[in-house]
Amino acid sequence: MTAARSLALIARADRTWQLEEQASLLVEAVSLAREADDLDAEYAARMRLVPNSAVRFEVSEAVTHLAWCVVRHDSDPTRFPRRASGTEDLLYLEDWTLRQLAMSDALSPVQVEDLIAEHARRLGPGAGEHALETLGALHAWTLGDVALASAHIGAALRVPGDGLAHCVRCTRDIAAQIAEAAGDAAAVVMAVDDFATDPCDDLDQPASALSRGLFAWLASDRREDADSAYGVAVRRVAARPTTAEVRGRLARYALVTGRLDEAVGHVEAALPYVHGSALATHLRLGALREIAAVLAGLQRRGLGERRLTGVDVPSVRPLLPARGEGWTVATAAPVVLTAARELAGRFDVRAGTMFHVEQLQRTVRGAESQVPGPLL
Repeated sequence: MTAARSLALIARADRTWQLEEQASLLVEAVSLAREADDLDAEYAARMRLVPNSAVRFEVSEAVTHLAWCVVRHDSDPTRFPRRASGTEDLLYLEDWTLRQLAMSDALSPVQVEDLIAEHARRLGPGAGEHALETLGALHAWTLGDVALASAHIGAALRVPGDGLAHCVRCTRDIAAQIAEAAGDAAAVVMAVDDFATDPCDDLDQPASALSRGLFAWLASDRREDADSAYGVAVRRVAARPTTAEVRGRLARYALVTGRLDEAVGHVEAALPYVHGSALATHLRLGALREIAAVLAGLQRRGLGERRLTGVDVPSVRPLLPARGEGWTVATAAPVVLTAARELAGRFDVRAGTMFHVEQLQRTVRGAESQVPGPLL
């Protein structure tokens, strides 16, 4: 009876598109399946919880559920197939999770490389080349090796995508991220131009890619394209929550183009989501870098006394603890900058480089400048 209730909850979860409701149903299904010692029902529920957690940016949850499923699949591939009824391919989900871990400081570089090697073993000879090259690019970028990251992402773009890859335009978003870190505006434009004319259906990915292209379009004297992309990205993030890093980049663009009220609004919207999942430290680093830069820029432009509203909530308190007089741009700016420096330093110690600290410094200096561009 308990197992039947678990399957009924899974069926209900399949019929809802409300992410939190779906997660609640699936978590209860896992609990009932464990109570009934029904591994098949538990596998079906956890396989659905991986993408649900991913879309909610709950990387730690996604990793936990995926690891359980991978162990079951490896023990009995017939009973626990790569693609159970109504689920994504297990190795596609593993690829997504490894992308997050490759950009996190939660694991050592050697541990990440071992996980990628295990993923390649599961894929089999000659399979998943696009996905593996993309993983290599993200791992190299996190370690500050932009040249190696560029080589990997270039190789990925030369190989057709397969069932384990997002669409090629999603790979171009990663290419833009790498080119942006290298200060190559032309390469960023090349990577993201198609998002401006024909964005894919995914609500989050185009906002991410478009936000990366904003400063490159400015640097290429394409202000009209940049403003248009900014408008599209703002509408996208209003339709569906996105990462705090994307909000932060939109805030920085609003700042350097004189939309100061909008810049403050983006910062206030981003702050509750800065900490996020314990394993998603790359998202936290990107968010802190962008928000620190915007707060510094707002202060330089005379908005230091501007009060930040909506930040006295539990999710913000690890960064900005509750205080009676509240937080202003001027009081929050040094706190966020210190947090950004500490996390960037953690990443650089892991890699033996100064890559992330220097990227933070460049971003803050650019936002403090009164000149919108070239590539901040």
